[in-house]
Order: sequence, then structure tokens, then C-alpha cells
Amino acid sequence: MPIQWLITLFALFAAWRAVKSYRGGTLDRRKLLWWLLFWVATVIVVYLPQTTDAAARFLGVGRGVDAVLYVSILLLFYALFQQSRKTDRLEHSLTELVRSLALSDEVDDQGDDER
Repeated sequence: MPIQWLITLFALFAAWRAVKSYRGGTLDRRKLLWWLLFWVATVIVVYLPQTTDAAARFLGVGRGVDAVLYVSILLLFYALFQQSRKTDRLEHSLTELVRSLALSDEVDDQGDDER
């Protein structure tokens, strides 16, 4: 089926990019392993969709594909929430840093004026 090949090619591309990021120093080992596991699981589910039926039964959903979709949406919203929190913390840190630098420059400027 063409969709299976397309998803497999994309998973291989994404795994390759993860390895490349790890070698480049922009991805730590834990995240590399997580992404590789994720893409391997994706390929397994694409070729063996019945593997999701047990999860569907456990969640009370009719089909495995539906269970994967629901869980994926939940995980995406959680990732969005976490990313939003991280952005807020970075903005706060940046504001504090700029404020601190501005105050230290002001003190330095006043010290130069007295000389």
C-alpha cells in the first residue's frame, strides 16, 4: 500500500534527522532514544495495525486506529502545553536578564559621570 511506504519513508527520514541532531550535539541521548523508539513503533503500527486493538479494548474504543488517534491528540495538546510553559519561563528569564543588564549599565554610567 502506498501509504505504508510513505509513512515508512517519513519515519526513516525523521529517525535519520534525530541521529544527525544527536551527532551535531543538539539532541541528547535520552531524547534520541525516545524518538527512535517512537518511529520504530510507528512503523510497527503501520504494518501490524492489529497491535493497537488491545489498547483500544483497554480504553473502551471500538478500533485500534481510533485509540491511536485519541491518544495522539492528547499527547499533542500536552506537548503544546509544555512548550507554552517553557516559552513563558524563557520569556521571564530573558526579561530578568535584560532588566539586570540595564540596571548594571546604569550603575556603570553613573560611576563614569562622577569621574
